[in-house]
Amino acid sequence: MNQKSFESEMLKAQTLARLEPDRADWWAGYQRGLRRRFHGENFGTEAEHEAWMELGIGDESRCQRTVGYRAGLGIQTARLRNLFSGEVVDVFATTDSPDSSYGFECWVDGNGQGYGQIQFGAPLGFELVEAP
Repeated sequence: MNQKSFESEMLKAQTLARLEPDRADWWAGYQRGLRRRFHGENFGTEAEHEAWMELGIGDESRCQRTVGYRAGLGIQTARLRNLFSGEVVDVFATTDSPDSSYGFECWVDGNGQGYGQIQFGAPLGFELVEAP
């Protein structure tokens, strides 16, 4: 990531954080992830990085920050909409899940809940909506 793309992504994230107050935690995590991605290990400590990477089981705010942080780092993220309830869930790609097999990535939310392997698209009862 070069300086110009970093500044552009940060400006976008700051603007969208103001326009989407219900996703402010996600955008805060995204901005921190961008900083870590751009500055590398010079931004924050390894312990801070690990803390931001940890799942926020039971804490919705932390879940959003975790998924946003991973997106800022360049880890693939998406949003899934439950076709029955309309609920939208932010997820990220990982192989560190029981749903992952043979090294295939799967969708996982900030609570660690798996939503199936990426190669199969959206799980039954969900649809992929545009990535955040």
